[in-house]
Amino acid sequence: MIINLFIFNFSMKCFITKSLLFFILIVVTVASTNYIGDAAHIFTQNYEKQISDILLSGNNVTNIGNYDERALQRLLVKNSRIADTVVLGSSRMMLYGEQIFGKLNIQNSAVSGATLEDLIGIYQIYKSENKLPKNIIIGVDPWIFNAHNGQERWITLKKEYCFFLKVTCDYNSTTKLEQLISPSYFQSSFWEIWKRNDQPVMALTMLNRRNTKLTDGSLVYGKEMRSKTEDEISASIENYLEGDIYGFRNFNKLSPRYVKEFKKLISDIIKSGVELEFYLVPYPPKVYKLMQEDYPVIIEIENLLISLAKKEKISLRGSYNPSIYNFKNIDFYDGMHLRAENLIRLNN
Repeated sequence: MIINLFIFNFSMKCFITKSLLFFILIVVTVASTNYIGDAAHIFTQNYEKQISDILLSGNNVTNIGNYDERALQRLLVKNSRIADTVVLGSSRMMLYGEQIFGKLNIQNSAVSGATLEDLIGIYQIYKSENKLPKNIIIGVDPWIFNAHNGQERWITLKKEYCFFLKVTCDYNSTTKLEQLISPSYFQSSFWEIWKRNDQPVMALTMLNRRNTKLTDGSLVYGKEMRSKTEDEISASIENYLEGDIYGFRNFNKLSPRYVKEFKKLISDIIKSGVELEFYLVPYPPKVYKLMQEDYPVIIEIENLLISLAKKEKISLRGSYNPSIYNFKNIDFYDGMHLRAENLIRLNN
């Protein structure tokens, strides 16, 4: 009986030890792959520096993959000249550059999925570096007023965001640690080790096979995006509608906190002597129709911005409603991005 109990205990200890070693091996493998592959370039800013060095040398850059767009903005703002006009916003504003506006000395500082924290954080970088422009254009996306927008990429700018609001924040984010042991990040990082084909390349032209970032910070889509057929655009919009509207999950009311912080940002920009403009980029008709039905808050947001613009004497261009400009679904790249040639129409 005692011998059997001893054998059982010994077997259990061996099992637990082996299981623990196996678990440690998995964690180490995942962490190593995520750090080395680093599909989104989270653990080093060398990739962002390569991009900024090319742009700051006066050249366009192409062949760029995933990277920390917020970290890139910090590098560009700190090392670039003072622009006359700065563009803030999400990817829906990234195509706005000197050609679209017909102006020179523009710096586009839009970042993908921009939230209010991003707008404040990037503005604070310009302010801290004493590089505020004469004019700031903000592409105001509706989801910046959604307390449940689910965005965390702004964490890179947490220090600047908290400094602007004069609040104490914990800057030791666990985001990188979470990504280091993330199984989903492991999948993309594993393949990235084998690919390694997205190193930034200087480009002499604007139109290239992959996305190209121009010297003014604006973006030109790659060939695949630019040459979408009507059927492909329709399919992209349908795919967009199958999931949650970007940033609209549980969006049934405006966040009082975000409305307050947005007004604080606007007030600070105006007090700094900077001329301010709002741009509301339309959605495709099919998407906007669903928004009106499922998220009537979209109308409330636009009315708020119109009222605020009138009160503060801020120029407002565009509308979330595509019918005002007679836009059709074909006038978009997908469910949320207006084609570059149609952006100019918002200036009229």
